[in-house]
Amino acid sequence: VEAAATPPPAAPLEQQGGGAGHGASVSNTINLTLSPPSHSTVAAMAAAPPKVHVSFSTDDALTMMQIQDAITKSGCECTVVHTAQTDGWFEEWSRKAEQAEYLIVLWLPGYKKRFSPALLMEGRKIMELHARGARLFIYDETMKPSEVRANLLDGAVVTGPKVQWMNFISSQVCRAHAEASSASYLAPLKLSSYVSKFDEEGARDPNEIADYKLAELRDIFGMTGTDARKLRKWLDELFDEDEPIEVIRPPAPERFFCGLEGCPKCDLISLKLANKNLQMNLDERLDVVMHCTEIGEKSASKAEGKDVVMVVGNTGCGKSTLVNVLHGCNMVEKKIDMGDNVVKLAWLVDNNGDNKAELMKIGHNNQSMTFIPDGA
Repeated sequence: VEAAATPPPAAPLEQQGGGAGHGASVSNTINLTLSPPSHSTVAAMAAAPPKVHVSFSTDDALTMMQIQDAITKSGCECTVVHTAQTDGWFEEWSRKAEQAEYLIVLWLPGYKKRFSPALLMEGRKIMELHARGARLFIYDETMKPSEVRANLLDGAVVTGPKVQWMNFISSQVCRAHAEASSASYLAPLKLSSYVSKFDEEGARDPNEIADYKLAELRDIFGMTGTDARKLRKWLDELFDEDEPIEVIRPPAPERFFCGLEGCPKCDLISLKLANKNLQMNLDERLDVVMHCTEIGEKSASKAEGKDVVMVVGNTGCGKSTLVNVLHGCNMVEKKIDMGDNVVKLAWLVDNNGDNKAELMKIGHNNQSMTFIPDGA
């Protein structure tokens, strides 16, 4: 960078030692000339290799080494570093994944056999990034590392059994909801190192430790004073009222809408319902549209010859709640735990005593509970 004061001309900026003020009046104009980057700099920028991030189980470490070698030979950079999962590991893993152009999942026997909460977190993140445009390779036992190299060189967008892997992740999400773990509230607090002890002591839900004092948190779970105070503060904020919190578990998504067990088209529909940003190829999109049409026509035929009142609206606007009220259900407002440390007030059907049971299932998150129109 050079600077010249006009008039009079001044020496280059680096020779003045204090800017362009030497020998120039305040009213002088400063003209900056920016030198273009050198050819070597441009070449270095252009040669930055695409980044590849990998999710794998330690049981498949040997295959991972072969995959890493294939990535390097393709001219790409492998960014994954498999280290002990200390507090904050997932933030670092996610940061690298978000910077990667390619995401690879080693969907091998070790991955399936020892599928952990950590792999589930990685899987959900990968699905999110793929929906936003990241390229996805699902590597299974039928493949060879050389195929990874070839696909990277070809710039492939998707390879391997993507739909089957996504089905696997979706099923694990449902299982995780059914098998609650203290990780659901300890991980966001960066207290993951205590998960096994909390689970062992039966504290999988924060309700179990709502009244624990600092000394009990330290003695029973082996927490440090700092960590115990952090958890106690969070519990105080969560249970700031005497009203009990009901835990609402998202139900397992319906998978076979047409009634045919194992229907691959219904699998596609389930994946799309779970992730509206999911990218599909042309054939998959056509299968989804045509199959939805077939299912809809079959369901609509049940109303043939009958008087019909339709309740239509966006997800979460209150359709099911309205129908339950019209049906005569008694509604009560309660505080519910939505997971991920989210607590909110919601209207629920009071099923106690002789009250009418819930007619339409009410959803309490952004997941629709009604894919095929319900009849009442």
